[in-house]
Amino acid sequence: MPPGCSRCYAEVWARRTGHDVWGARGERRTFGAKHWAEPLAWNGAARHAGQRRRVFCASMADVFDDHPALPPERARLWPLVEATPWLGNVWIGTSVENQEWAEKRIPVLLHLPAIVRFVSCEPLIGPVDLHRITARNGAYMPPRRPR
Repeated sequence: MPPGCSRCYAEVWARRTGHDVWGARGERRTFGAKHWAEPLAWNGAARHAGQRRRVFCASMADVFDDHPALPPERARLWPLVEATPWLGNVWIGTSVENQEWAEKRIPVLLHLPAIVRFVSCEPLIGPVDLHRITARNGAYMPPRRPR
């Protein structure tokens, strides 16, 4: 298990609110049909307004978590993403907790097709130098310009 997983903010928050939804034995929280239909309604409203909208999917979850309850949920997600082009499709990110995991995860992230790619440096348990990471396809983390 990556070291960041043992310090996961979502797990801490879930326990604080009385939910056991993380770890190898924890149940995963999933949603019903009403929740899955909401993005379709939001997409329609965005299309009507002529403006793209953003929806933060799984803010307290990991869509790619290696848990047996999640493959059916992921299978439901992809058609929903395709059916909602007015929601600014698709931003994808990764968490990195130290240099070792930044060098493993970020090149994969940079290779994925997405409108926006982002990195969440949390829980930051060691230094991370983003400037030296390059993907095989030539993508890289550009230096951030001061504002």
